[in-house]
Amino acid sequence: MNNSVSGSATAAKPDRAFTLIELLTVVAMIAILASLSMVGLAGTRERMQRFTCRNHIRQFVLATHLYGQDNNDRLPSGGSESRRPGDEHIPTVSTNTRAQLLFYSGSLKVLYCPNWSLHFKDRPNWRFPTYGYVLGYNYLGGRGSTPWHDETDPSRGSKWISPQTLQDDASLVLAGCRPVSRH
Repeated sequence: MNNSVSGSATAAKPDRAFTLIELLTVVAMIAILASLSMVGLAGTRERMQRFTCRNHIRQFVLATHLYGQDNNDRLPSGGSESRRPGDEHIPTVSTNTRAQLLFYSGSLKVLYCPNWSLHFKDRPNWRFPTYGYVLGYNYLGGRGSTPWHDETDPSRGSKWISPQTLQDDASLVLAGCRPVSRH
């Protein structure tokens, strides 16, 4: 006869708890996944800023062309309000030019690159004394004292030419991004 104990005297199962190693492993995996998603989100944010910047530049150039169509094919003046002859501060325009760009673009936002949003946040009407209004782009059109020498490589002798009319060479640069200083 086999006398085995069954039924009433079952062994109690121990409670299953996470060990410290298992818990640290899970936390490390969550941290890795979170850091990977942050990199992806930062890339998405940068792509959206580039897209917005391209769209603003396109609208900015369109505004200059609309102005030109109404003004005998002449582009808006790129001159500042400085009384110095030949002043070529390319991120500034006169009060009149800014008013015309706002009229033809329909929005103040079009005048500013999204990378400069922090600089223009508290000063949407950023006026630089004696020069005029600061733009979020370098406006190269309508400048009187060109051609400019290419300072990036003076040995090549290449020159930047400011387009004056809508009939000028379409490959001439009308507007470009300004580098953002990070302090």
